[in-house]
Order: sequence, then C-alpha cells, then structure tokens
Amino acid sequence: MNKSFISPEPVDPCFCDKFSPNFYRWLLLQQKRILPKAFYHTRPGTMLYIGRMDDGDFIGCQLHSILSHQPGRPWPKGFCSPSRTCWITGEPLVEVPGLWEDYLRIGQCAFDPDHCWEYPPRTRYKMLENDLRECLWCGKTFRQTREIVRKTVTKWVEHIPLEV
Repeated sequence: MNKSFISPEPVDPCFCDKFSPNFYRWLLLQQKRILPKAFYHTRPGTMLYIGRMDDGDFIGCQLHSILSHQPGRPWPKGFCSPSRTCWITGEPLVEVPGLWEDYLRIGQCAFDPDHCWEYPPRTRYKMLENDLRECLWCGKTFRQTREIVRKTVTKWVEHIPLEV
C-alpha cells in the first residue's frame, strides 16, 4: 500500500452497504487532487487519519471528520496543512498497516472495531434475540446490557443571605 494510492472504485456503497457513502464521495473528490496513500494514527486506539507522507510531511485529514460529514456542509479541510506530527497532539504519525485491506473485507467495522459509532440510515445489525444482535458487515455479535448510573452534580448557585 505504500506505493499505490487508495482508490474509490472498489468501495462504492451502491454495491455493498458496509462501505461509507461519505468516504466514497470524499475519495472521488480527491481524484481531482492527489489520492491518499495510507491510514495513520499516533498510537493504537487513537484518532485515525487518512493521507500521505510527502518528504516527511503528512498531508491529509481526520478520518472521522469524513465519515461524520453532514450533507450540505463543506468537506473537511484536508490536504492543506503539511506537518510531520499530528497537529492536535504533537505526536508522530505512524502508518496503520492493513487497514485498507480490512476496510475492503469488513467495511466500516475496520474503522470502528468496537462498534461505537452509528452509521445511519443503513441497517448494520440483524436482531437475533431481544438483547442480542449481529453485525451484518463483520459478523460480531453484541448483547445489550443495562446499568444504573448514579450521578452527583455539583454546581455553584447564587447565595442570597436571609434577612433576619
């Protein structure tokens, strides 16, 4: 993947629901510029970026800003701010090997392995029982749990002395 570019052709969401329509549209826009080469992060489990290294400078943008793009709004400002490190944390960016291949195989689950993000309006899960569902893209099953959360709220309110 280091030498070739990430291409939109194999990930058209019209052919398979597991692919992101936003990611596909963004990749189509990049064809007019320079296609990204890889995915990056500062360390495992942190924010993902898509782009390329150019003479040691990273040119790209946050992947989540592409996936969560709202129709009618401008696209994320990618491919405009070269830097050698993540401009948010200041940590060096490291290529994530195999992520493109994972995306081709299991779709958006490659970007969200813990299944925390919601991808409306498509159907991602098949209900197996009342509290059990299966992801149609990667095959993982999830049981719904409920927990009671007790919350203490502390705030400052205006003190009005009592008149005696």
